[in-house]
Amino acid sequence: MKDNHIQEKLCRIWRGCQYKQQRALFLAETLLLSVVILSVFSVEAFSAQKYKPEYLLENESGQKVGHKDFNGQYNLVFFGYRHCAATCPTSLSTMASVLRKAEEQFSGDVSATFISVDHRRDNNDSLNDYVRSFHPRIVGLTGSKTDVAKAAHNFKVFFTKIPSRDPGNFHINHTSSIYL
Repeated sequence: MKDNHIQEKLCRIWRGCQYKQQRALFLAETLLLSVVILSVFSVEAFSAQKYKPEYLLENESGQKVGHKDFNGQYNLVFFGYRHCAATCPTSLSTMASVLRKAEEQFSGDVSATFISVDHRRDNNDSLNDYVRSFHPRIVGLTGSKTDVAKAAHNFKVFFTKIPSRDPGNFHINHTSSIYL
């Protein structure tokens, strides 16, 4: 019964999308949320190692922020970095869109966190400006190399620096999943 109600609601939203671009974005968001939700529920079943979504990092004010600060909320979490050319802006745009829809539907019980894997270049101020350009409620977090690595390990996130001839202009390969 509940599935029919959700399906009817999604159909009404779909019909309300007047342009192909809106429909494509809606479809992508729905698919992404489905994948994220399935990932969260299937991690326990298929992973030999336990998924442990814990972290304690710094926000733009230098204050420690951890997973416990979001208790009682759905929290979207993404690992990336500010100099990322495509994956991070796309994922942050998706998170911003989900936040806007959640504000309409759920009165703000959804939050979003961007954890930087580039502790050298992503300082608190630049990271805050970057994530807030997508949505004012996205929280940017960073920390020491050890703290970021620990958070990534807890989420089973992979990241590695790709060296370049210019030491200040490098790329980082990283997992591109949004966790719920």
